Amino acid sequence: MRHWLISAALVLVAAPLAAQRVSIGAEGALADYREQGAALRFSGSGASGRVELSMWRLSAEARMTRLHVDGASTTADVTDAFDISQGEFRLRMQMRPRIGVEAALLSRKMDPEHAAQSMQAWRAGGVFTQPLAPGADLAVRAGYLAATAFGGGGTAPFGFDVGLNVSYGPGSGRVRLTADYEFQRVDRRTTVGGTRIDVPIQSAVARIGVAVRLGGQ
Repeated sequence: MRHWLISAALVLVAAPLAAQRVSIGAEGALADYREQGAALRFSGSGASGRVELSMWRLSAEARMTRLHVDGASTTADVTDAFDISQGEFRLRMQMRPRIGVEAALLSRKMDPEHAAQSMQAWRAGGVFTQPLAPGADLAVRAGYLAATAFGGGGTAPFGFDVGLNVSYGPGSGRVRLTADYEFQRVDRRTTVGGTRIDVPIQSAVARIGVAVRLGGQ
Protein backbone atom coordinates (compact mmCIF):
# COMPACT_ATOMS: atom_id res chain seq x y z
CA MET A 1 0.00 0.00 0.00
CA ARG A 2 2.79 2.44 0.90
CA HIS A 3 4.65 1.87 -2.38
CA TRP A 4 1.39 2.28 -4.31
CA LEU A 5 0.74 5.63 -2.64
CA ILE A 6 4.27 6.82 -3.42
CA SER A 7 3.88 5.80 -7.06
CA ALA A 8 0.54 7.61 -7.28
CA ALA A 9 2.11 10.74 -5.80
CA LEU A 10 4.97 10.67 -8.31
CA VAL A 11 2.51 10.35 -11.20
CA LEU A 12 0.56 13.36 -9.93
CA VAL A 13 3.67 15.49 -9.54
CA ALA A 14 4.93 14.55 -13.01
CA ALA A 15 1.69 15.62 -14.73
CA PRO A 16 1.90 18.71 -16.99
CA LEU A 17 1.33 21.73 -14.78
CA ALA A 18 -0.12 23.91 -17.51
CA ALA A 19 -3.32 21.89 -17.77
CA GLN A 20 -3.69 20.88 -14.13
CA ARG A 21 -3.34 22.34 -10.69
CA VAL A 22 -0.95 20.49 -8.40
CA SER A 23 -0.76 21.13 -4.67
CA ILE A 24 1.82 19.70 -2.25
CA GLY A 25 1.33 19.94 1.52
CA ALA A 26 3.18 19.10 4.73
CA GLU A 27 1.58 18.98 8.17
CA GLY A 28 2.19 18.16 11.80
CA ALA A 29 -0.31 15.68 13.25
CA LEU A 30 -1.82 14.72 16.62
CA ALA A 31 -3.64 11.41 17.09
CA ASP A 32 -5.93 9.56 19.48
CA TYR A 33 -6.39 5.83 18.83
CA ARG A 34 -8.63 3.38 20.72
CA GLU A 35 -9.61 -0.29 20.55
CA GLN A 36 -12.36 -2.05 22.51
CA GLY A 37 -13.95 1.27 23.41
CA ALA A 38 -11.74 3.10 25.91
CA ALA A 39 -10.08 -0.10 27.20
CA LEU A 40 -7.02 0.34 24.98
CA ARG A 41 -6.30 3.98 24.33
CA PHE A 42 -3.20 5.54 22.77
CA SER A 43 -2.21 9.08 21.85
CA GLY A 44 0.75 10.65 20.10
CA SER A 45 2.00 12.81 17.26
CA GLY A 46 3.76 12.69 13.92
CA ALA A 47 3.88 14.18 10.44
CA SER A 48 1.82 14.01 7.27
CA GLY A 49 2.48 14.74 3.60
CA ARG A 50 0.14 14.89 0.63
CA VAL A 51 0.00 15.70 -3.08
CA GLU A 52 -3.18 16.64 -4.95
CA LEU A 53 -3.95 17.01 -8.63
CA SER A 54 -7.08 18.92 -9.73
CA MET A 55 -8.44 19.36 -13.24
CA TRP A 56 -11.90 20.50 -14.28
CA ARG A 57 -14.28 18.96 -11.72
CA LEU A 58 -11.99 16.08 -10.78
CA SER A 59 -9.30 15.82 -8.14
CA ALA A 60 -7.03 13.03 -6.91
CA GLU A 61 -5.06 13.07 -3.67
CA ALA A 62 -2.45 10.77 -2.14
CA ARG A 63 -1.61 11.24 1.55
CA MET A 64 0.70 9.47 3.99
CA THR A 65 0.71 10.05 7.75
CA ARG A 66 3.26 8.60 10.16
CA LEU A 67 2.46 8.65 13.90
CA HIS A 68 4.12 7.48 17.12
CA VAL A 69 1.68 6.73 19.96
CA ASP A 70 1.95 5.72 23.63
CA GLY A 71 -0.54 4.23 26.05
CA ALA A 72 -2.91 6.87 27.41
CA SER A 73 -5.37 4.72 29.41
CA THR A 74 -4.64 4.03 33.08
CA THR A 75 -6.72 0.83 32.92
CA ALA A 76 -5.04 -0.63 29.82
CA ASP A 77 -3.01 -3.81 30.30
CA VAL A 78 -0.99 -3.14 27.15
CA THR A 79 0.63 0.29 26.99
CA ASP A 80 3.70 -0.32 24.81
CA ALA A 81 4.41 2.43 22.30
CA PHE A 82 4.08 1.72 18.59
CA ASP A 83 4.03 3.46 15.20
CA ILE A 84 1.08 3.96 12.85
CA SER A 85 1.53 4.39 9.09
CA GLN A 86 -1.73 5.60 7.56
CA GLY A 87 -2.17 5.99 3.82
CA GLU A 88 -5.06 7.22 1.69
CA PHE A 89 -5.70 7.60 -2.02
CA ARG A 90 -8.83 9.63 -2.86
CA LEU A 91 -10.76 10.52 -6.01
CA ARG A 92 -13.34 13.33 -5.89
CA MET A 93 -15.79 14.84 -8.39
CA GLN A 94 -17.58 18.15 -7.88
CA MET A 95 -21.23 17.65 -8.83
CA ARG A 96 -22.17 21.22 -7.92
CA PRO A 97 -19.98 24.22 -6.98
CA ARG A 98 -20.23 23.31 -3.27
CA ILE A 99 -21.12 19.59 -3.36
CA GLY A 100 -18.89 16.70 -4.38
CA VAL A 101 -18.77 12.91 -4.19
CA GLU A 102 -15.68 10.87 -3.48
CA ALA A 103 -14.22 7.38 -3.20
CA ALA A 104 -11.06 6.49 -1.31
CA LEU A 105 -8.86 3.56 -0.35
CA LEU A 106 -7.59 3.69 3.25
CA SER A 107 -4.77 1.66 4.79
CA ARG A 108 -3.43 1.65 8.36
CA LYS A 109 -0.36 -0.39 9.33
CA MET A 110 1.05 -0.92 12.82
CA ASP A 111 4.71 -1.36 13.76
CA PRO A 112 5.16 -3.76 15.48
CA GLU A 113 2.26 -5.61 13.84
CA HIS A 114 0.91 -7.16 17.05
CA ALA A 115 0.61 -3.80 18.84
CA ALA A 116 -2.85 -3.00 17.38
CA GLN A 117 -5.11 -3.83 14.45
CA SER A 118 -3.91 -3.04 10.96
CA MET A 119 -6.85 -2.13 8.75
CA GLN A 120 -7.77 -1.54 5.13
CA ALA A 121 -11.10 -0.24 3.81
CA TRP A 122 -12.86 1.60 1.00
CA ARG A 123 -14.66 4.86 1.71
CA ALA A 124 -17.58 6.28 -0.27
CA GLY A 125 -19.23 9.56 0.62
CA GLY A 126 -19.70 13.23 -0.07
CA VAL A 127 -18.21 16.63 0.72
CA PHE A 128 -19.69 20.09 1.18
CA THR A 129 -17.54 23.20 0.68
CA GLN A 130 -18.40 26.63 2.07
CA PRO A 131 -16.42 29.83 1.34
CA LEU A 132 -15.85 31.74 4.58
CA ALA A 133 -14.08 34.90 3.35
CA PRO A 134 -11.79 35.91 0.45
CA GLY A 135 -9.16 33.19 0.30
CA ALA A 136 -10.71 31.11 3.10
CA ASP A 137 -12.72 27.89 2.70
CA LEU A 138 -14.30 25.26 4.91
CA ALA A 139 -15.06 21.70 3.80
CA VAL A 140 -17.08 19.04 5.63
CA ARG A 141 -17.12 15.42 4.49
CA ALA A 142 -18.74 12.17 5.59
CA GLY A 143 -18.34 8.65 4.27
CA TYR A 144 -19.23 5.00 4.79
CA LEU A 145 -16.39 2.48 5.26
CA ALA A 146 -16.89 -0.76 3.35
CA ALA A 147 -14.98 -3.98 2.54
CA THR A 148 -13.02 -3.55 5.77
CA ALA A 149 -10.21 -6.04 6.42
CA PHE A 150 -8.17 -6.38 9.63
CA GLY A 151 -4.72 -7.78 10.35
CA GLY A 152 -6.10 -9.92 13.19
CA GLY A 153 -9.26 -11.02 11.38
CA GLY A 154 -12.84 -10.14 12.13
CA THR A 155 -15.57 -8.28 10.29
CA ALA A 156 -17.14 -4.82 10.45
CA PRO A 157 -20.83 -4.52 9.54
CA PHE A 158 -20.65 -0.75 9.96
CA GLY A 159 -18.00 1.94 9.86
CA PHE A 160 -17.95 5.67 9.14
CA ASP A 161 -15.46 8.46 8.57
CA VAL A 162 -16.09 12.21 8.99
CA GLY A 163 -13.76 15.14 8.43
CA LEU A 164 -13.47 18.91 8.68
CA ASN A 165 -10.96 21.00 6.73
CA VAL A 166 -10.21 24.74 6.85
CA SER A 167 -7.73 26.50 4.55
CA TYR A 168 -6.62 30.08 4.02
CA GLY A 169 -4.52 31.47 1.19
CA PRO A 170 -3.89 35.23 1.15
CA GLY A 171 -3.11 37.06 -2.08
CA SER A 172 -2.83 34.70 -5.06
CA GLY A 173 -3.60 31.70 -2.86
CA ARG A 174 -0.57 29.74 -4.06
CA VAL A 175 0.50 29.26 -0.44
CA ARG A 176 -2.27 28.16 1.90
CA LEU A 177 -2.43 27.47 5.62
CA THR A 178 -4.38 24.27 6.25
CA ALA A 179 -6.00 22.57 9.23
CA ASP A 180 -8.08 19.41 9.23
CA TYR A 181 -9.60 16.89 11.60
CA GLU A 182 -10.77 13.36 10.79
CA PHE A 183 -12.65 10.86 12.94
CA GLN A 184 -13.20 7.17 12.18
CA ARG A 185 -15.30 4.57 13.94
CA VAL A 186 -15.39 0.90 12.87
CA ASP A 187 -17.64 -1.61 14.66
CA ARG A 188 -15.30 -4.59 14.41
CA ARG A 189 -16.50 -8.01 15.53
CA THR A 190 -14.55 -11.20 16.08
CA THR A 191 -15.18 -14.67 17.46
CA VAL A 192 -13.37 -16.24 20.43
CA GLY A 193 -14.24 -19.80 21.42
CA GLY A 194 -17.40 -19.67 19.36
CA THR A 195 -18.60 -16.49 21.08
CA ARG A 196 -18.96 -13.26 19.15
CA ILE A 197 -17.16 -10.30 20.72
CA ASP A 198 -17.53 -6.62 19.83
CA VAL A 199 -14.11 -4.94 19.59
CA PRO A 200 -14.69 -1.49 18.03
CA ILE A 201 -11.87 0.66 16.69
CA GLN A 202 -11.86 4.44 16.90
CA SER A 203 -9.29 6.96 15.69
CA ALA A 204 -9.00 10.73 15.48
CA VAL A 205 -6.24 12.70 13.72
CA ALA A 206 -5.79 16.48 13.70
CA ARG A 207 -3.34 18.11 11.28
CA ILE A 208 -2.09 21.65 10.73
CA GLY A 209 0.36 22.75 8.08
CA VAL A 210 0.94 24.50 4.76
CA ALA A 211 0.21 23.67 1.12
CA VAL A 212 1.86 25.10 -2.00
CA ARG A 213 0.17 25.19 -5.42
CA LEU A 214 2.61 24.48 -8.25
CA GLY A 215 0.49 25.01 -11.34
CA GLY A 216 -2.82 26.26 -12.69
CA GLN A 217 -4.54 29.59 -12.30
